[in-house]
Amino acid sequence: MRHMTTKLLLSGFMLIGTVSAQAALPPEATLYKNPQCGCCDEYARHLEELGVDVTNY
Repeated sequence: MRHMTTKLLLSGFMLIGTVSAQAALPPEATLYKNPQCGCCDEYARHLEELGVDVTNY
């Protein structure tokens, strides 16, 4: 029972950390991307979906 309580508490703290991490996003971001990388565009789209204004270079 004690292990279950510990797991539940740790899960709760992890969820709180996730929420506060999203709340700490800046309103704007500059992304210096590699022309050979497709991940940069996907990451920029992800940030924009979270409400961040992204400038690409």
